[in-house]
Amino acid sequence: MRSSLTLILPLLLAGICQVQLQSTYPIYQIIGDISALSEDAQASVQSVRDEDFEFAQRRPDSVKINGNPDCNRVAITLDEGPGENTQKLLDILEQYQVKATFFVVGSHIADYKDVLIKAYEQGHTIGAHSWDHRDYRTLSEDELQDDISKTENEIKDAIGVVPNLVRPPYATINDAVVDVLDKNNVKTILWSLDSQDGVVKDPQTLAEQILKEVRPGEIILLHHYQSTVDVLPLLIEGLQAQQFALATVDQLLEIEAYKQ
Repeated sequence: MRSSLTLILPLLLAGICQVQLQSTYPIYQIIGDISALSEDAQASVQSVRDEDFEFAQRRPDSVKINGNPDCNRVAITLDEGPGENTQKLLDILEQYQVKATFFVVGSHIADYKDVLIKAYEQGHTIGAHSWDHRDYRTLSEDELQDDISKTENEIKDAIGVVPNLVRPPYATINDAVVDVLDKNNVKTILWSLDSQDGVVKDPQTLAEQILKEVRPGEIILLHHYQSTVDVLPLLIEGLQAQQFALATVDQLLEIEAYKQ
């Protein structure tokens, strides 16, 4: 089990950040270069970004997009695992002594349970990312509750704890979805910088796109693609060169990673 000192000490060494509630600091507009997408896809992505920003402003205690902009730290998040690239990502993170947040899909866990356990034991935060990556808005309340419960149970069976952090697939939410997540006493975690690692395959181009836009307090969206594996060393080195401390989402937001 990780000690709090082990997780917090690197952040303290990087600079002490003033503790603030999210409702007291600015919420970022969601950014990330989407010029490689078609015009229709760009419009769709921007619409979701605008809706998410509105939710985070209206329900800041429930929906989280970014951390404290006055604190020079960021969080790398890795979605849609565990999978065949998870071990490669863990090896890179271990090489650079960086902790990340893995938002995992419940139905993937059975085939990759060992690597999920390893991620947890190495000090990375494990969050929930649905059972089978369906748009939460398309589910009835009962279906959504079943999805949340199944995913929580599968994660608990693997690592012994239940995540306090849930990332809805595609970051598509509405009040009904957030209400159910609130009833489950979890935080809805979105992102503030969309890397587009599923579209941009060249690692140098991808790293440059992210690094030219990154802001203090950023939650960076990445996945488990080969392009993610390729860009991760460049991204970590670039963030550290810009004097960012790399934190897990719970550290960034100063909230609990797991249910008590």
